[in-house]
Amino acid sequence: MPAGTYTIIIADVNGCTTSFTQETNTASAPLVLTEPIPIAVGSFDTRNVTCLGDTDGTVNVVINGGNLFDPTGLTLIDINNGTATFPNPTQISANEFRWTNLAPSNYRVTITDSKGCTLQDVSPWSNSSFDITQPAL
Repeated sequence: MPAGTYTIIIADVNGCTTSFTQETNTASAPLVLTEPIPIAVGSFDTRNVTCLGDTDGTVNVVINGGNLFDPTGLTLIDINNGTATFPNPTQISANEFRWTNLAPSNYRVTITDSKGCTLQDVSPWSNSSFDITQPAL
C-alpha cells in the first residue's frame, strides 16, 4: 500500500467491531493490530443477608480484560427467577461494580464493554455466577 491515511474496521465472529485510523509515511511504518484480553470476572466479593427473609445482600464484581466498562453494560440476573434482573450497578472504580439490596438467591452477571464485546460464559455459568445466602432459622 502506498503511504497515506487509512481507516481500518475489524469485526470478529461475535459481531464485536472496532475501527481506527493509521497514517503511514513510509513502507517501513508498520501497522500493528492488537486485541483486548477477553472479558472475565476477576472476583465476586459477596455479603450475605443478615437475617432470615432480609434483602440486604451485596456483591462487588471486579472485571478483568476487555475495554472500558460502565454500569449500563452490566446486568445481574437472578438465576432462580429469570425474570428478575438488576441493571446499572454502582461503579466503584474503572473495573469494579456493586449491587445492593439483594435477596438470597443464585445470581449471574452479564457484561458488555464499550466496544460491544461480551463475557463469554455458558450454563452452568461457572465463570459468572455467585450465591447470596441467608442464615438458617
